[in-house]
Amino acid sequence: MTASKERAVQMRLDGRSYDQIAKACDISLERAFQWIREGARLPSPKEVAQVERAIQLGRLDRMLLVAIEVAEDGGLDVDARLKAVAQVVSVSARQAKLLGLDAPERLIAAMASLEEAPEEQRTPAKAAEVMRRAFGLVGPATDTGDIVAHGEEQNDL
Repeated sequence: MTASKERAVQMRLDGRSYDQIAKACDISLERAFQWIREGARLPSPKEVAQVERAIQLGRLDRMLLVAIEVAEDGGLDVDARLKAVAQVVSVSARQAKLLGLDAPERLIAAMASLEEAPEEQRTPAKAAEVMRRAFGLVGPATDTGDIVAHGEEQNDL
């Protein structure tokens, strides 16, 4: 990395705005964004989501172990064990959702709704819209073909 890029990254770490960085380095605002993104080696939103998913799955695994132990503890009263069983089901459902295990069911339901639509509405664009809604994705497809999830930023910064 060049000294100019290192300086730009350091300025950003010091709290300077992109506009201030661009002016100080005599570059365009777009170039300042590019230099910071490259220099800071920031993870993409997809990489951040993968890490967060792994953290959540680890927490759910620990919760599941506790709930299973309680559910199987013959020394506890029936109500306590039934509550633990409900927690096992709830945690397992959340794990399945995070892992995408229910996706085939949503896909089948989405395709059925598309097949029921009038012929003139069965377009590729309509199919894409149905699929985005089926999987909880509401944003437009990006230029890379990825669909942006609700609330997810399209850029790295």
